Amino acid sequence: MKIKASFGFFLIILWLFIVLGYKLSAYAIASVTIHELGHIVAVWLSGGKIRKINFTFFGAEIYYGGSMSYVNDIVIGAAGPLTNMCVAIMVAAAPDFKYFDSELFSGFNLFYAIVNLVPVSVTDGGRILKAVLSLAVEETLAEKTFWALNVVFTAVIDVIGVILLLYYTNPTLIICGILITRNVNFKTSTTNSIREIDKKLSK
Repeated sequence: MKIKASFGFFLIILWLFIVLGYKLSAYAIASVTIHELGHIVAVWLSGGKIRKINFTFFGAEIYYGGSMSYVNDIVIGAAGPLTNMCVAIMVAAAPDFKYFDSELFSGFNLFYAIVNLVPVSVTDGGRILKAVLSLAVEETLAEKTFWALNVVFTAVIDVIGVILLLYYTNPTLIICGILITRNVNFKTSTTNSIREIDKKLSK
């Protein structure tokens, strides 16, 4: 299994510590770790094998292979957000400790789950949408439809980001929108079917 970390990954870690401080950053990083563990366990339970983990600005890209179907892809894609939601529900009911705010940690997990279900190319929601389309229609049509919807959803994020920037001087969403937009062409060439990914990573 290959593990790589991009410059963007270290940049977002630094940004978290500067903006949120060490405590909230720890909650955020723990939420992301829980999320990715949910994906990894789902891959194993589906009979797949982790080929590569690439840590990026958006989290971790997990490449896996094996005799996987689009249904498996949907289950694996949904496993991360569902794991965060389950943790959020369980932790919300737990009491606070001296150095642990259960409601805040629950909120981080819930927020990360919701963000990852937005159906754009770099999220689990995008992976799920693409797999659902591939089950419903011919693969080439599914690919074209997915990227058309991806452009629409990305544009919506950009517009909302501009509104937040103008009215609340909060640049977070517009920065994410710009990064998603920049990743569209890259993802078009790399987010192929599971069979193609498995073939590439086996070389």
